[in-house]
Amino acid sequence: MLNLTKWKVIVGVLLLTIGSVSAETPNSFQPGMKVCMSAGYILGLDDYAPDAISLMNVKIHYQFNPYFSLGGTAGGSMFYDMFKDDNTPGFINITTDAQGILPVSKKVSLFGEVGFGVGIGISNIDTNYLLRVGPGIIMGPVALSALYNKFGEYEAMLFQIGYRF
Repeated sequence: MLNLTKWKVIVGVLLLTIGSVSAETPNSFQPGMKVCMSAGYILGLDDYAPDAISLMNVKIHYQFNPYFSLGGTAGGSMFYDMFKDDNTPGFINITTDAQGILPVSKKVSLFGEVGFGVGIGISNIDTNYLLRVGPGIIMGPVALSALYNKFGEYEAMLFQIGYRF
């Protein structure tokens, strides 16, 4: 069960990101290079996976057509309760990912994402494989997603908001 402090962190990260978003991105579903910077919250799904703050992910994709893009993501996460003695500072993630995109209107689309790569552990956490899969929505320059994360034996959900340009 999430306590109130964790919800304050989630809402704070989302509000800071939303505050910097402009209202319109022309030709967002046209072929070409796309960059998305995102931040969010990682919610541990089992007893062993601590919650974390996804500090910054940078996704660089090439959109081949309005329905498919392929690229990579690099970013970092800091465990939420990293100042307790039994946790580690976090990890750096590097993934190759693909998106299937379903345009709904000129500025809105739904997408599904699959990513596979490596999570490089910091401190006493081991480096391991990282799998991400889940849905999202793009509204103009804003992208929202909820991705299932499998990092070695840890399972978590990544809720993130991003700015596409």
